[in-house]
Amino acid sequence: MKFTYCLPIGLTLVLSACTSITPVAPPTATVAKPVSWSQRQQQLSTVTAWNLQGAIGMQQNDKHWSASINWQQEQASNYTIRLFGPFGAGATVLQGQPGQVSLVTNDHPQPVISTNPESLIAKETGWNLPVSNLYYWVRSIPAPGAPSSITLDQANRLSTLQQAGWQINYLDYTTVNGLDLPSTIRLNSPNFSIKLVIKEWSFTHK
Repeated sequence: MKFTYCLPIGLTLVLSACTSITPVAPPTATVAKPVSWSQRQQQLSTVTAWNLQGAIGMQQNDKHWSASINWQQEQASNYTIRLFGPFGAGATVLQGQPGQVSLVTNDHPQPVISTNPESLIAKETGWNLPVSNLYYWVRSIPAPGAPSSITLDQANRLSTLQQAGWQINYLDYTTVNGLDLPSTIRLNSPNFSIKLVIKEWSFTHK
């Protein structure tokens, strides 16, 4: 049975856009506590500072690229995302702060400055990386400001999310400090796909 509802405006990370929800079978055998979807969103909205480590793979047409990832987040606009190959080779560092984002790569050791992370990454690397939305999607909640269509597993965790031209599949979860957080995410848009495997989550307090 499919139903549509709008969540209250007061929720920090759930906007006025309506969300279409269709319960589906859980993606994995991971055992999760029976928490409602609205409760999960409220809990996950409190996670605003973290350090995650893992691996990321990207594919665009016949171009493939993979790297280790270290993502330090302090607030919505304060972050450092490091992508690097074996033994630190080919490091790419994206740093954000309110009103400004900078990118350092092997080809450009001096920081390239912009106000928009997506356009900066696309211009300098050719990759279509939805950094602003990933701040929300990596926690398994829809980003504010755009309609979304979601499906939930039997534990009321996100199974799939369609938003802003992307299809996001949450393939596995891990429990950290009592919260269910994604450990494997696959993101697809036309001609571009991303797989993010998160091996470690840790929380910081800012």
